Amino acid sequence: MSVAAEGYARSILVKTTTFFLHAAAVLSLLTPTTVGCGGSGAGTGGGASTTTTSATGTTTNLVATPEAAFSVTTDQPDGSVCPLAAGTEALGALTASMKTTTVTGGDGGAMIECSVLGSGPFEVDAAANNGTLGLEISIPALTAGATAASPAPGTVSLQAATSGSLYTGSCSFYFVPSTPEAVSAGSVWVAFTCPALTNPVTMASCPVAESYVLFESCISGS
Repeated sequence: MSVAAEGYARSILVKTTTFFLHAAAVLSLLTPTTVGCGGSGAGTGGGASTTTTSATGTTTNLVATPEAAFSVTTDQPDGSVCPLAAGTEALGALTASMKTTTVTGGDGGAMIECSVLGSGPFEVDAAANNGTLGLEISIPALTAGATAASPAPGTVSLQAATSGSLYTGSCSFYFVPSTPEAVSAGSVWVAFTCPALTNPVTMASCPVAESYVLFESCISGS
């Protein structure tokens, strides 16, 4: 492997380690905090927070548990070029128009961490992992008007369950017309394509056809 390739591989491995460390921290963050009448405090976590006050004056800061779903479909029929050839890696059940099943952080060991910040454009950073399958997305500036012809650039890292390998690359994010896909503070449902997700060790390259990702009850910054 060339020096450049080794350097790239090291950077991806650092990113992967950070991804799983972040995901592991989620379970310890998703704990509601209850404050007595004379106390003060705030809940923290990977999701949006709400505050309620009971008739007795007890205030509880509830942290909503993030939810996620995604479906990533590769578009390379040649298995010698892409070990994920013409396959789909999915968490939950999601299409452009239907949110059939989402996975909640903590369910079955799933770890979800996400933030969707701003009021337009939105800054999206999100990761979901169920132990064998993981997806991380980063979109610096996603507008509600993003289309396939004028998408928002971002990155995707996929830890594939079928091969156990990491694939990463630049992708284009957009909203499919006449679907419920949307973005707002704390949530995102968006489509994306990638010219190639590449394994930094084997250099296997897997183009990604139209795929979908959803994160809800994320940190919104408010």
